[in-house]
Amino acid sequence: MADEQATVQPDLEKAEKKPKQVKGVVFTIVNAFALILIPAVAVGALVLMVLLRPEFYAGILKNGGFITAFVEAKNWQTDQAINDEIERDLNLTQFTAEFKEIKARYEQAEQAYTKISRDAELESLKKQRADVKDIEWKQVANIFPTKDELESYREAELARLGGQITGIKAYRDAHGDEIKTARKEIKKARGEYEDARSVLEDKKADAEKIVEKHADTASNSIYGDLEIIEKPLTNLFNEKLIDGAVRDEIEKMLKFFTSYNTQAERGAVFYERPVSERAIGSPSLSVRLPAVRVSLWVDDDGRQKHVLSQLLVEGIDRLYNLRNKALLKTMFRLSDSSLGEYFGGRYLSKFGFSIDGGFITRPAEVLEGPAGEYAALAMQILTVGKYAVFGAAGLLLLYIAYLFFSAVERRRKLSALKRLFIYPSLLILAACGSLLWASRYLFDCYPEIIENLTVRSFAKHLSFTAAWHLSVPVIIVFGSLFVAGLFIRKFLTRSAGRHGSASQTS
Repeated sequence: MADEQATVQPDLEKAEKKPKQVKGVVFTIVNAFALILIPAVAVGALVLMVLLRPEFYAGILKNGGFITAFVEAKNWQTDQAINDEIERDLNLTQFTAEFKEIKARYEQAEQAYTKISRDAELESLKKQRADVKDIEWKQVANIFPTKDELESYREAELARLGGQITGIKAYRDAHGDEIKTARKEIKKARGEYEDARSVLEDKKADAEKIVEKHADTASNSIYGDLEIIEKPLTNLFNEKLIDGAVRDEIEKMLKFFTSYNTQAERGAVFYERPVSERAIGSPSLSVRLPAVRVSLWVDDDGRQKHVLSQLLVEGIDRLYNLRNKALLKTMFRLSDSSLGEYFGGRYLSKFGFSIDGGFITRPAEVLEGPAGEYAALAMQILTVGKYAVFGAAGLLLLYIAYLFFSAVERRRKLSALKRLFIYPSLLILAACGSLLWASRYLFDCYPEIIENLTVRSFAKHLSFTAAWHLSVPVIIVFGSLFVAGLFIRKFLTRSAGRHGSASQTS
């Protein structure tokens, strides 16, 4: 009977341990999925939340530094024009490369002559011999106690040096023809080098004159004035235009792309065969994009004024430290004339926009075929995506609820929450920092990405501004989670210390 009880007892212990082991495995699997899924969903939800707010795009336009970018681009273009003139008139780059080759040949000839002639070695030995001859006993009395010892050293050293000098002279006599040839080569190379250096110095002086010639041009001083007017004009431009008509159009487009069902009911999303396949093929989704119309006429104290030709001109007129105020005012006044609108239209037309009568417009457009399918898919995703932030918050709360009701010990629950808050947050914060750095310096490190200087300057400012606006919410959320994780880790460390002290006391 006792044997039967002993057999049953281990079986009961195994039965009790098995559910605990299963729960531990499930807990580990859930935590592993949460460690990947929750941060990924949270980042996606935050990015979508930012992208679906008109303030994001208005903020990019307001903080994009358009006038600063324009100044930088024009300065680059001025420098490029100066460099082009220098190259055209002086061919400085090619001659500099030729000069380097001439200098390399001279240095090579010098090394060859030094090696074959042993001049440096001979001069060094002669100098040593002269130094030995000039030694006085008073100078080295602490080394040679008597004059006789000094003279003995002098005699032996002069004999050694004399033997080496004689050996070099014998070598030079034996290789006289080779040394003579090397001397002619170095003389020729030195002459070519000195002539080329003189020509290069003259070309550099002429290049400096060309730069000085452009230093005081009217256009150069205008760019200096633009740096002065950048802040007040940008503030005025943002207040009257970006925060008004531009933001309203952005909000209209965002509402369009985040209301798929509504737009389908209104007929903006519909099935149709592409124009190129009217007779054949199956119908595909097409999307009718709404027209865009931004008015440059804004309200200013109850009066309608053109934001460029009137408001900005008035802003320029209020500044007193401009060198070319009249020229700048004239330039902005042209913005609503046929000439100004012609040049403005040339740039806007690249993006499907036109400017006429003080209005920037883009007509309604139907996207069909693959473009329509992708646009409809984007609308479906964005329509659901505007609720993604609530889904991410719900997912986190669901995970916390799982931890709360889980049967594992409390310390393991807190450790899992600590890992979720610290490690993904650390990686995401590092990624945000890398994104900001890349957006700021990418075009400096790789200017060949965008060859057009003006476009590159705008892209440089806009990319950093966009990256900043995208990163700030992510940094705030995951920075807070990271700090919370550190607090949890500190709490666990302290509780472990108290538990250890209590165990030792008992």
